[in-house]
Order: sequence, then structure tokens, then C-alpha cells
Amino acid sequence: MVSLPIKMGLAVRRLDVELSKRAKDYPAVLPVTHLSVLQGWEFPLKWAGGVLIRHTSEEFSGLGPLGKQLDVNRAHAEARLALARAGELGLNEDEEEWLFQRALGILPSDEDRRFVEIASCILLEPNYMTSSTQRYTRGIAAIEEALGQATALGYGFLLMAGVRSVADLVKYGMRLQQVFDNITRRHLIAGRLESVKKGIRGLPHGDRRKMLEAMREQLWQGRQGKVGRYLPLTQVIDGYLKLRKGVIGDAVGAAVLDSIMVGKLSFPVRHFIRDRHFYLEIGVSMRLVEYWDPLDPHGRVSLGAARKVRLSDLLVEGYLRMAQGYSAVSSYVHGARVARWVLGMYPGSAEAYEVLGQCLSGQQRPREAIEVCDRAVHLNPKLVDVHLVKGNAYALLDRWPEAIESYKKAISRRTGYAEAYNNLGLALVRNGEPDRALGAYREAVRIRPGYVEAHYNTGNLHLERKEYDRAIEAYQRAVQHSPRFAGAYYNLGQAYYGKGELKAALEAYQAAARANPKHAGAWHNMGIVYRDLGEKERAVEAIEKAVELNPMLFR
Repeated sequence: MVSLPIKMGLAVRRLDVELSKRAKDYPAVLPVTHLSVLQGWEFPLKWAGGVLIRHTSEEFSGLGPLGKQLDVNRAHAEARLALARAGELGLNEDEEEWLFQRALGILPSDEDRRFVEIASCILLEPNYMTSSTQRYTRGIAAIEEALGQATALGYGFLLMAGVRSVADLVKYGMRLQQVFDNITRRHLIAGRLESVKKGIRGLPHGDRRKMLEAMREQLWQGRQGKVGRYLPLTQVIDGYLKLRKGVIGDAVGAAVLDSIMVGKLSFPVRHFIRDRHFYLEIGVSMRLVEYWDPLDPHGRVSLGAARKVRLSDLLVEGYLRMAQGYSAVSSYVHGARVARWVLGMYPGSAEAYEVLGQCLSGQQRPREAIEVCDRAVHLNPKLVDVHLVKGNAYALLDRWPEAIESYKKAISRRTGYAEAYNNLGLALVRNGEPDRALGAYREAVRIRPGYVEAHYNTGNLHLERKEYDRAIEAYQRAVQHSPRFAGAYYNLGQAYYGKGELKAALEAYQAAARANPKHAGAWHNMGIVYRDLGEKERAVEAIEKAVELNPMLFR
């Protein structure tokens, strides 16, 4: 009976001969969309000491962590094949084919398998990579070097979206691949791919250009009319596959998905940014490039004022927009966390300091907010919104003259800044300048006629001054533009009541209660009006409802 070590030794040597012979079949037997076909794969193994190896010991020691892991994975595939040849392991046909490809040094082309290869490296495992910005940026750079920009973008933006388990990486890798497969099955692309023999560069220039045009058309059809706010890559992918309704992202999401798809066709891609809008530069040939605007397939791309950016800049912009999104929905803790992450990646981001300032104000930490706003202005004196944020922080401290000065700076730097005019009005009221405040509110609604908050604030100022007719007019405009604005209906009732128009006041309070059935003040004031109208039973019912909602009313 032959011992296992002898069986394995014989199996390894027979397998090496088999690998050497089978290498001649590749990449011809692979799908035409496989990266090894598109990149013109060449057999990377070499004989040393009677066996096939990918790297000598000296070469292996000089590899980075991912390079070492990829070679370990290749060796693991070869070992499994050797076990099968020794009769120690059973493999089906698909498993054997996959192991042969990896043993030959052919990297997977499908993104789900590429992500698994990456995550098998302990330094690139999702939770480890996202434990610090340094690990994240180093990891993405290593992925780009070993597996290319498309895979690095996909992996980096999926981690940005909160993907942490290998199972979820596989799921979204498969979905990314599905988007790519859906596009490349189209006749104009698939027909030309069939003629690929020695890589995409071996195709005639005209065929490469038509393939890119066809891909662009398919990508555009998938996003037409659906581009809006920033979304994580997971939701962008799901939008393309019609697994979710609504928008499928903004310029960042479109640029990232386009880059991944074009990169998977083995075309080199570079990125440019202008006014926070991203453009793609795609290498069609050694001498010819094409420029894409991800949001306008027919628009001319003017790069005169654009700046070339690296993959890391795309990632920074993605995180920055995530922080801004959290801030916009008042999720200030998460917004501050992501803004600090951005600053860890790029300490010179004035925009990140601005968002951090807004989030700190939202967390009632105005002094810290003012400090980081000053840092933002120091980094970029041309920022505009930071002065609004700083003014809001001063307002939290009741430092009204400084708040007024900040709002004025914002207005001076942006024509038609309605929010700054509205907040200036609030600050002027608190600073004892009501007439000037009314002027600021009027300017806000002149710029934006449907600006509900400015109409509401105008009404409040008139109500305080007992100018009931003007208050009523302002509140009516507010509820016209926002029919579910319970606070405006409530104050409208106050204005009518102050004017002595009880039935109109009652209708306003009822509208406030319909908009917000838990508005205790509306129920309480309904009771007062019913009492004044002589309807005692209804008055009691309304007052009881108010006390039920807020037992503190009569304490």
C-alpha cells in the first residue's frame, strides 16, 4: 500500500505536467467577457526544481499582503487538485474547472469571487479595513495595484455602504456582475467581443469605440430620469437591477458604476472633477481617449477648469456626500462620524469641516462648531455655506450680532441665498430689529416664493406685533405650500382668535389637529373657542383630549 506522502508527491508532479499542458487551452476556453481574455492572459507559472511555481521564495517575500494571499489561494487550488488526483478528494466538473483556472494563475473575473479573494487577506477583511482610515486607504491602494481600479472601486464603495460580511460582499459582487452581464449581452457589444483573440487592444479601433458607445447607451438607459441624491453603491446597483424604486444615485454613483463597467471591459479609466461633478476619461487606444459625462450622454465635456483626481479622491467625495446626507436628515451623530472619517482620509477637506460644524451645532455643541467652521474658512476662504453654519452656531449661543455678521457674509458670497436671508431675519428679531427682520424675510420669499419657513417666520413676527391681518396672510401662504404644517395652522388660529374671528380660529385649530392629531395645544385652544361660542360639551371634550395628550397643561 502506497503511503499518502508518496501518493501526494506523485500526484503533484503529474498535476504539474497536466497544468503545463492545459495552459495551452487558455484563455481561449474562457468566456469572452473574462478579464483574462480581455487583457490577453499569458501563462505566469515557471518550472523550478521539477515543479511549477508562480514566485520564487525571494519574489514571494517581496510581495505585498494581497499579492501573497492571491498566490496562497492559487497554491491552495493546486493542492486541492493534487488531493483529487491522489484519490483523497472528490470534485465535480465545475469545481475542477474552477480549481484548474486558479492553479494556473488565472484570477477570477466575476466580482463576487474577486471580493472573496480580497477578503481572504486578513489585512483587507472588511471589519479590519474599516477600523481606521489608514487601513482603509492602504487597503484600497493594494487592491487597485493587484486587481485593478474597477474591483478597488467596487470593494471600497461597498465597504462605504456598510457591507461587512463576506456573504454580503458576495451578494453585491454577483449583482455588480449581473449589471455587467446584462450590458455585455447586447448585440453591439457581444458581437464584437466574439472576435477578441489577444485582448481588447487587439480589436480594431472602430470596434472598441462602438462597444463603448453601446455600453454608454445601456448605462444611460438604466439611469435616465432617476439621478438625484447621493446613495450608497448597494442602492445604486439595486436601482439598475430594478430591485428598488426611485432615484439611483447622483454624479458620484453614476461615475463609480460607469468606471466599474468600463474597467471590467479592460479599458483604462481616469477621472476629472469640476464643481463636484465627475467626468470619465477612457482610453480607447494608445493615442485616443473619450470623455464621458455620467449625467449627460450627449453633452460636451469641458475640462478647462477640471482637475484630475485619483481613486482615493473619489472615495473621499463619496464619504463626504454621505456625511452631508446624514446632516440633511438631522442624523448628526452619524454625520459627524463620517465627516471625521473624511478628515482622516484627507485632512485638508474644508467641506468636511463645514459638515462637521453643522453636525456639532445639531448636537448642541456650538462652540466646537464655530472652531471647525473657522478651520474650514482657513482651508478654503471661498466656501459659502460655512458662514450659514457658523451663524447658526452663534445663534445657539445667543450671540446675535455675530450671527448677523455671519449670515451677511453668506449673503454677500452667494446671490439669492434664501436660507441665509431667513436666518438673518430670525437673528434680527432676537437682536431687537424687527423691521429689518421683515425685510430679510421678504427677500427670502422673493427669491423662493414657496419657502414655507420664511412665510411662517413672517407670520410669527406679525403675530407678536398684533398685526393679525398680515400674520394671517403669511400663515395662509405657509399652509398653501405645506398643507400638513400643523404649527402654521395653530398660529393661524391664534391670529384669528386675536382678531376675534372665532369660527375661523376654530377651523384653523381643527386643521392643526388633523395635520397632527397629537397637537395638545390645538385641542386645548379648540376647547377655549368652543367655550367662547357657548358649546360647553364640545369644549369639555376638546380640553379632555388636550389633557390626555399633555397632562402637564393644568398643573
